[in-house]
Amino acid sequence: MPDQSSETTLSQWKGKTLAGWEEIRQALVFVDSLHEKERNGARVEVYEHSKESSVKVSFRSLQELEEWLKM
Repeated sequence: MPDQSSETTLSQWKGKTLAGWEEIRQALVFVDSLHEKERNGARVEVYEHSKESSVKVSFRSLQELEEWLKM
C-alpha cells in the first residue's frame, strides 16, 4: 500500500498487490478522487483462485465494490 503520509499518485498504486478488503477500499477511494481525465480506465482488479476455479472482478469505483459485496 502506498505511503499515506505523502500525496498519493497513480504510479504508487499501479501494479501493487493489495492484501484485504480495506486496502482494496483505499485504492478505490483514490480512484474515486481522480478527475475524469486522469482516470483513463483506472480500476482495481481482484483475483480469487481455488482448485476448482478462478475469478477476476474489476471495480472502477467504491460504489461498485459496495454493490458487489451486497450480492
